[in-house]
Amino acid sequence: MYQQPEFVEITIGHFDLSANLAYDVEVSYSSTLLDSADIAQLELKVSNDCGVTWTTLWSKQGQNLATVSGLYSGVIFAPKANEWLKGSVDLSSYTGDSGVIVRMEFTPDASTYMCAGIFMDDFVLTSGPVGIDQLSNALEGVFSLYPNPANGVLNIGYEQLQMQSGEIEIINYLGKVVQRETLPAYTDKSQINISNLAGGVYFVRLLIGDYSSTQKLIIE
Repeated sequence: MYQQPEFVEITIGHFDLSANLAYDVEVSYSSTLLDSADIAQLELKVSNDCGVTWTTLWSKQGQNLATVSGLYSGVIFAPKANEWLKGSVDLSSYTGDSGVIVRMEFTPDASTYMCAGIFMDDFVLTSGPVGIDQLSNALEGVFSLYPNPANGVLNIGYEQLQMQSGEIEIINYLGKVVQRETLPAYTDKSQINISNLAGGVYFVRLLIGDYSSTQKLIIE
């Protein structure tokens, strides 16, 4: 049991969400209660004005926050593997914003200033194309990436001749465009050098005229 615990604030990260991707933030948490009236609270908040204002997108309090049945028994709380839950927040409403801050806030029960324990771990930001199935997308399915996984050189093939020039954007898991290449017109294949990119998961977006299509790429 912790007496007079302080308000806890953890900044998960500053994110550039300006790419056309949808984002979710996940966090694992574990908590136990001192008594049935405990109103300790855990919140996930977002700001896009450098922290001047914050919007709560996810919150658990009191009994809803507890991941362990029963009350604090006097033994130091150390959560077991089956005593964790996950909270998830959809950040799609912030798509297009280049300055998003995400943080967790824990507020102890103000009536007793005590809590039995709060644990947070496994903060994960995931991304994927925004509304890819709903896009009016004449390019859907008309380009392929190979090899995939790739290393050094990436080939881009088209099912039919592209009559106008376009662009390829490679986007990392934070939504940042890390490489951009111009694609020539009147071609059915292109090749780009990706040797400067670290291994990991990326999204490759093809832009031609008013249309776009996005595919997942793994770089080894």
